[in-house]
Order: sequence, then structure tokens, then C-alpha cells
Amino acid sequence: MKEQLAYLKIEVMAASPAKLRWLLIEAACQLARRSLQAIEAAQTESAFHSLRHLRQITLQLLTSLESHDHELGRDFQRLYLHLYRTATRAQLSGDRQTVLDMLQILEVERETWQTLTQRHATESAKHHSPAPQLAVKTVHTMTTSVGSNLCMEA
Repeated sequence: MKEQLAYLKIEVMAASPAKLRWLLIEAACQLARRSLQAIEAAQTESAFHSLRHLRQITLQLLTSLESHDHELGRDFQRLYLHLYRTATRAQLSGDRQTVLDMLQILEVERETWQTLTQRHATESAKHHSPAPQLAVKTVHTMTTSVGSNLCMEA
């Protein structure tokens, strides 16, 4: 467990902003799946806590956006605000379908950012180019969120 935490900490500290975003979205997907399992098992408290952590991640995704002046930034803002509101609704209602709907959106987002980070890794290996910023600022709270939420799965 300690080795896994150490590896994750190194991975997070060395990650580009795009990869940090992908790690956060991956953690959100894991929490959504955990919430679904808890709801299906009628474990209300476990579902509540998983959804609380999920809300924290969606809020981090929302607040880590750097630019709202561009259409892409506004699109991300709307998406993450929708996810935050949906997570809040799911936490209050314990509704399985609400969590499923959110998980579908998160999985598309995860695949998109995973493809982006893989493509960038391939291109930067060829050209030694710096990581794209993609309207995302790197913040220490993001690395904390990623580390603590991914480690819950270990």
C-alpha cells in the first residue's frame, strides 16, 4: 500500500495538467461505480460518502478551469457544473439512475482525456514538446484530490 501511494504521488507530481485532469476524472468514475454498488446494496451511508467525494472532485474540476473567456472553457464550465449539480442531487436522493447518467458522462470525459494524454505522450516523445496547458491550471489541491481518491481504491 505504501509503495502504491509513493508511486501515485510521484506520478501526480510529474503529470501534465491534462494528465492530472484525467486522473481526477478516473477517480470520479471509480467513485460513481462505488456509489452505484452501495445504492444497489442499500448501503446508504457508503453511497452518501462516495457521492460526497465525487462532488468534491467535480468541484475541483470546475474550479481548476483557467479561462472562461473562450468557448471551450465555458463548455467545460457548463459540463462540470452539471456534474456537480447531478452529484448533489444523487447524494440527496440516493437515486441509482442519476448516478448511472453521471457515470456515462464521466466515462466519455475519461476516455477523451485519456486519449489526449496518450496522444500528447506520443507526440512529445517524437518532438520533445512541453505539455499542453488546455485551459487548466495546475494546483496543489488537485494533486491532493487525485492522490487521496485514487488511493481509496487500493
